[in-house]
Amino acid sequence: MIVAIIKTGATLTPVDEFRKATTEAEAVTEFCNENTPPLVEADYLGVNGDSLNLSKNWAWDFSEAAPIFKEVLPDIMEGKYTQSEIDGRAYFKLAKAKYFGLRLQSGELNYNNLSYVYTRLSDVALRLNNGDQGLALHYLLNEFGIVTQTDIDNGYTQDVHDNIILDLTNYLTP
Repeated sequence: MIVAIIKTGATLTPVDEFRKATTEAEAVTEFCNENTPPLVEADYLGVNGDSLNLSKNWAWDFSEAAPIFKEVLPDIMEGKYTQSEIDGRAYFKLAKAKYFGLRLQSGELNYNNLSYVYTRLSDVALRLNNGDQGLALHYLLNEFGIVTQTDIDNGYTQDVHDNIILDLTNYLTP
């Protein structure tokens, strides 16, 4: 059998390793005795992992009433999502400055205009600040609707709309 070796805990705990053994107890004993000094067997749990896809990252969720395996994202994916959040927030700040901030400073726009535009773009902003640039682009292309005369009167022109779409498309294109 394939046994997952897990350090006992109270939350989601990554599997230390998978190993072949006749029993779960045998796997834990072997694992603990391979360390110098040997690890305390009572601190580790062996769980049958025969049904798991071993190419994925697994953790044991001790917080569940009946503990279970849960797949966890590899560190590289977590890093990509973290970077995507950073990029989304940075782009949102840049877009505010580029498309509205300078026009506010020049007097072309006022705070009422900005309030309107930021409310109109709130779904886009939410997606960008969560690092979901693809969803922000999808929203602009499929759910936002047309740029209305009220949008234009408040400083959100078709040109601004098209440029934001182009910016997001360029970000998402490798």
